[in-house]
Amino acid sequence: MEEDIKKLLEENLKLSRETHTMMKKMQRYAVMRTFFSFIYLLLIIGPIIIAFIYLPPLIKPYISQYQELLDSFSAVQKNIPNGNSIPLQIPSSDPANTQSGLLNMLKNLGINGENK
Repeated sequence: MEEDIKKLLEENLKLSRETHTMMKKMQRYAVMRTFFSFIYLLLIIGPIIIAFIYLPPLIKPYISQYQELLDSFSAVQKNIPNGNSIPLQIPSSDPANTQSGLLNMLKNLGINGENK
């Protein structure tokens, strides 16, 4: 009887050690997963935050140029009699006619097409 108890205790100790080893591995995996998920978030969220901080001053000149372009388009639309569409005439493939055709079309729209 005593031998059976001793055998059972040894088997229980062996299984407890295996369980302890598995739990240590699981705990290490959980810590590493947490660490790498934090690094992953830094790699994704970090550049977005930096972009929100540093990009607006860099983009500001381009936004003002884009706004000027939109304002010129709205001015062109106000000069169109119907307001529905721009009457386009497709110039021929001859380079001399193409340039003069584009200049005439720009003049019709009220835009100065001369080079500065």
